[in-house]
Amino acid sequence: MATPRKVMKHRLLFLVSGHDVPSTRFRINVWLPALRVAGFQCDVATSIPGKYDFWKFLGWRASQMIKRAVRRWHILLAWFRRYDLIVIERELFDTPNADLEKRFRRLDARLVLDYDDAVFLRYPEKFAQLASMCDAVIAGNSALASHASIFNDHVIVIPTCVDTDEFVPTTNLEHSGPVVIGWIGTPSNVPMLEIIAPALKVLSQRHEFVLRIVTAPCELPDSIRQSGVPTELVLWRYGQEVHELQQFDIGIMPLISDQWTMHKCGFKLLQYMSVGIAAVASPVGVNCEIIDDGTNGFLADTATEWAEVLGKLIASPALRRLTGAAARETVERSYSLNAWRQPLINFLDQTIESGTVRNS
Repeated sequence: MATPRKVMKHRLLFLVSGHDVPSTRFRINVWLPALRVAGFQCDVATSIPGKYDFWKFLGWRASQMIKRAVRRWHILLAWFRRYDLIVIERELFDTPNADLEKRFRRLDARLVLDYDDAVFLRYPEKFAQLASMCDAVIAGNSALASHASIFNDHVIVIPTCVDTDEFVPTTNLEHSGPVVIGWIGTPSNVPMLEIIAPALKVLSQRHEFVLRIVTAPCELPDSIRQSGVPTELVLWRYGQEVHELQQFDIGIMPLISDQWTMHKCGFKLLQYMSVGIAAVASPVGVNCEIIDDGTNGFLADTATEWAEVLGKLIASPALRRLTGAAARETVERSYSLNAWRQPLINFLDQTIESGTVRNS
């Protein structure tokens, strides 16, 4: 007997920043398989060059012209293909104006803004325009949702979720060598490690451990290089994140407290927790919601607190295992794709099927 043909529910277009941009990978791309299984037809229109990049052989100005030409082509395609809903990841361009976003608004499709960082701090007026003209907003946490709600009545929180089928604890429980305190992230966030340099220096006089930093090529802060702490700089490679995370014994997420970090989604922390790592983070923003201090992870503010918590974890493999197991359970329950798949599908359906399309 022939398998019944799947009926496509709706046609979706995602306007994304670039193939390797974290917000594209973890806010959009991770959802595409589940949405397609649910019956959505999903197309992805990528910025070329990437939104935050330019082609050196052409220069910045010519690269910007190409980006705009590509997006104009996407507008034409969107008009021709008659999408039911268009999702803008953050913004089309890292510029103060929203001229091309307004052209997508004029199409006969619902328009949704998805964002996971405080982009409104950079261009407040632009964000107000974007959030106001969209039919709905998907925010990465409650702080972002609160700001978006000033301009839009239809806001939902969908955390930046982890694929817990891919991000899994290591099956190799054997460990040789010193404890590995690990950090993973982009070069722009490497300076955050300066916060814990004094604590690491004190710890190195009491315990044997290695600080492992997984990132793109960059210069380490002087405070880290001069701390005397054994440090390994590992080159981030696409597709190797899970393997590198599994080599950590402890994951760290130090943050300064400012308006930008107060709105971050804590994804680095969730990555550590998803692979069963005991994590320590600064008590900033959503970190305080994710971590139940002393149960599924630890919060540390001052250098003394960082040194105390890390010292306990270095000295106790049992504490690391217990904390890591609780952390994994938290991610599976509250921050996984499985936990948020149906709420996202329901939200997209409701947005498409409700009301009249806004036009600017």
